[in-house]
Amino acid sequence: MGWQGVNFALFSAHATKVELCLFSDDGKEELQRLALPEHTNEVWHGYIPGLAPGSAMGTGSTAPMSRKMDIASITTSSCSTPTPTPTSAR
Repeated sequence: MGWQGVNFALFSAHATKVELCLFSDDGKEELQRLALPEHTNEVWHGYIPGLAPGSAMGTGSTAPMSRKMDIASITTSSCSTPTPTPTSAR
């Protein structure tokens, strides 16, 4: 059976947007960013079709700053260091 995709979830109590960043197999080049479409109880989540275990990925997010700073939001300028997805399913 081939992989059809991956359900991905990330907890953030303060994010207003979370993106999954897909990288080349060697992790050196960012290929694509996909916004996680769902947000339930401080967990951002979504199904990523075609993503297989072992794919290199990272995350980027947007979150409000402290109200004292009078800045509406801060966005990561790049994704976090890519990490492989698990290579086996449970």
